[in-house]
Amino acid sequence: MDYLRYGVSQAEGFIVITGLPGLGKTMLVKALCEELYDQDIVVAQLVTTQVAKNDIIRLVAAGFGLSHRGLTKAALLNVLENYFISKIRKGKRVLLVVDEAHHLSAQSIEELRLLMNLEDQGRQLFQCFLLGQEQLKTTLQQSELEQA
Repeated sequence: MDYLRYGVSQAEGFIVITGLPGLGKTMLVKALCEELYDQDIVVAQLVTTQVAKNDIIRLVAAGFGLSHRGLTKAALLNVLENYFISKIRKGKRVLLVVDEAHHLSAQSIEELRLLMNLEDQGRQLFQCFLLGQEQLKTTLQQSELEQA
């Protein structure tokens, strides 16, 4: 739990948590999210199944309660960027938690990495926790996430 608290305090990049099913990854992050509730951190939690690479951005938007229907990818990225910036300017931080991330394709993870490139005055706009089984590590090695 201390590792996660430290990760949140740094407010940047990806935190990856892997382990066998039933070890408590989800419970651990839920407990952390409960701690963060009063700390000006906006949290969206996604439980993924296999999704197409273009759908992950829509899932992120939906997770934060944003309208995404009928928007192009460029328009959707603009909506997300504006949302993240508005939260930051209100003194809040944004955290995306993706559970069951081992179901994501390398392309979907790459889409998340590209989304993570959004910045405001040199500061990343949100942070992302990826939770999944051990095969998530293999998927991460196939993507360029390790550079993020």
